[in-house]
Amino acid sequence: MVAHSFDPLMTDMTGMLETVCVTNAPGITEGAAVSIARSRLQIRGLAPAEGIRPRVERVALTNEAVAFWQVSFLVAR
Repeated sequence: MVAHSFDPLMTDMTGMLETVCVTNAPGITEGAAVSIARSRLQIRGLAPAEGIRPRVERVALTNEAVAFWQVSFLVAR
């Protein structure tokens, strides 16, 4: 759920945050990770909110050899 923009104690029930993780393999750029994550959402029957860019972050676990892209979308309920 997403906090309402005017009152942080209120909750907007029209959307939720969905995060998809994509392995950081050779050739997987930020744009490719977003495309893969968007496809995975669509397979699950979810649609990202229109006009809102996803949050993309490259996360390394213990070192650069173990890293993944974390892509978070606001989706309609």
